[in-house]
Amino acid sequence: MIKVSTRLLILLILPLISCEEPYDLRIRDFQKEYVVDGLITDHPGPHQITITYSGAYSLYREGNNQPVIGAMVSITDSEGVVEILTDAGQGKYITSAGFKGIPGNKYTLYVQIPGGDELISDPELLPVGSPITESQFEFEPENEFHLDGHRVWVTVADMPGQKNYYRWIYTGVFQFVTLFDGPIPFSTTCWKFEYFRYDLKLASDRFIDGNLFDQNIAIIPYYSGSPYLLTVYQYSLSREAFDFWNSVDNQINNSSGLFGVMPFGIRGNMRCVNDANKNVLGYFGASSLIKHPVYVTRDDGKVKNLITYPRNVYCWTFGNTALYDPVNSSTWPDGWPR
Repeated sequence: MIKVSTRLLILLILPLISCEEPYDLRIRDFQKEYVVDGLITDHPGPHQITITYSGAYSLYREGNNQPVIGAMVSITDSEGVVEILTDAGQGKYITSAGFKGIPGNKYTLYVQIPGGDELISDPELLPVGSPITESQFEFEPENEFHLDGHRVWVTVADMPGQKNYYRWIYTGVFQFVTLFDGPIPFSTTCWKFEYFRYDLKLASDRFIDGNLFDQNIAIIPYYSGSPYLLTVYQYSLSREAFDFWNSVDNQINNSSGLFGVMPFGIRGNMRCVNDANKNVLGYFGASSLIKHPVYVTRDDGKVKNLITYPRNVYCWTFGNTALYDPVNSSTWPDGWPR
């Protein structure tokens, strides 16, 4: 009875442990594995490839992985052109500023690790992208799923006669005013930059080949009447890249509880040439990129008259901020009306 009660107690305690704590993978004789993360696009560089050794599992934490220093890294296209990457430190390797991919070509990443291991990717196709024809936004009042906000979506003209796969990510920026209640009160206007790294949006044209379709991007919470600039990044994907990111999305959003699928290293398109027993995690991708700004004016007459958010906080102590310069518009975010 004592053993049974102890096990039951453990099972009851486990759900209370924060999911952000790294799993102790020593229970399965955890071995360090190479992790390769990088993407090239048809836009000018520099493009970055990050190479690390895997650390303890954690979904939303960074910095657990040990960087691979001093590797020799190159990218070769299907026409035999070789791009040598520069070691930028901390496991980051970058292309030249003029390097960009060509739609229709295939690209292979090669890594020579100090000590002898050689890593190589499968040839990765850089697919032709489909254009975004327009974007729209509409105010939606608060409900059980979200606060008051503007829903933003884009319309995509799918390229006919080919299998198209898509991935969307987005960033945001808005202005806010900070107030300082000191001996001489003053206010400062700042930019607030927001990054949404874990909101993966994927689609294929399996049922919509050659047609226009709408893709929801985000609902921007209504902080104030100030405009909000949402920048949409649409990436074309190979079928293999789509399958990889779909697996990542399933793992991130797995909520099947204690007896659900445990976190695991998702295999990508990399392998170790000289030792097949060494796993290489991550994915080397190649995509056409469409960057589409959506300037949400907040002037549709349906919003509340709320105070500016946030208040009573210094610009330079609030994460991902910058001072607003009303004179020099060249310092403003790309896409913000001049």
